[in-house]
Amino acid sequence: MLTRTRIARLVFAAVLLSVAPLAAYAGDMSGKWYDDSGNGVINLYKAGPEYSSSLAVTQGDIPAGSPHATPGHFRNNITEFAATDSHVHFKITETMLGSDDHILGYATLEYDLELSPEGARLIGTLTSSIFGGDPTTRPITLFKH
Repeated sequence: MLTRTRIARLVFAAVLLSVAPLAAYAGDMSGKWYDDSGNGVINLYKAGPEYSSSLAVTQGDIPAGSPHATPGHFRNNITEFAATDSHVHFKITETMLGSDDHILGYATLEYDLELSPEGARLIGTLTSSIFGGDPTTRPITLFKH
């Protein structure tokens, strides 16, 4: 017959083993991150202690008839990037180009995010500026898929 001490030890061990995988997952930001509309924002990779990144969208077309836009295309680049196990800061510069490849303008999107305790969200702020105008900051959450 099991004593209370043995039962308590078994329960403690079972709880410890079930929480360990969650703790390991929660500290890892690697993966594909999406905004609340389901659009890919950034991919984070981890090799050893360092993180690296790539953009989900690096270029695209601006179709004729787009509101407040001249037809052409855009290119996105990561111009700043820093990450730890629970914090990521990156800046995306989007360059808008006309159909003849001349620069029409640019926008910057600067993200400053913390990993949520369960490891499924990056929560923080997005500061954006279009054509070098006054920056605006708003709260943002990215979701891991």
